[in-house]
Amino acid sequence: MVVQIPRTSLQLRSNDINRIVSVPFSARTGVAAVLWNHLVQLMRHAHEYTTVDELGLARVTVDLVEAACAHRLHVHMPQSLLSGKQALITEILGFIQQSLGNPELCPESIAAAHQISTRYLHKLFQEKGTTVASWIRHRRLEQCRHDLANPQLGTRPIYAIAMHWGFTDGAHFSRIFRATYGTPPKDYRNNMLKSAAHRMHADR
Repeated sequence: MVVQIPRTSLQLRSNDINRIVSVPFSARTGVAAVLWNHLVQLMRHAHEYTTVDELGLARVTVDLVEAACAHRLHVHMPQSLLSGKQALITEILGFIQQSLGNPELCPESIAAAHQISTRYLHKLFQEKGTTVASWIRHRRLEQCRHDLANPQLGTRPIYAIAMHWGFTDGAHFSRIFRATYGTPPKDYRNNMLKSAAHRMHADR
């Protein structure tokens, strides 16, 4: 795996960068481990990203490379950069987004993937004013809502869309979708597809 980043993208002095050229980093602990897990997930899900996703992930990648280099050099990063905690949260949120289709995604698996305790993971989300489970559920519902409104997926069964994003119980999915958006998934899809059809007809 090769990651190419222009030196000008790193807020490190050229002399400091020269000190760590061709120097191996251990990916077992610390920031380097977070960076390694991030890169592995990037490669694993490379075909799933939109242009907007790529821009955001590029910034996160540069920040993590910068943090790993700074840690190795024992230098302080500018205040404008992400703190270690912020970088970790960003990495965790990206990991969750990439893993939504895995029905076994849970706090324990997320914490293990980032080499932190489950307790600390819950604390990070409490500071964001939410919980791990709520965040996962919200992101899964948003992905399902997006697919249900997509005319290209109009013939795909609703339960198949729900399962694709990690829901294992169709009835449970329908209940929480209605509770969240105020309408059953079937009605939501019908209304969105009708609106899309009307727009296409009006454009002709």
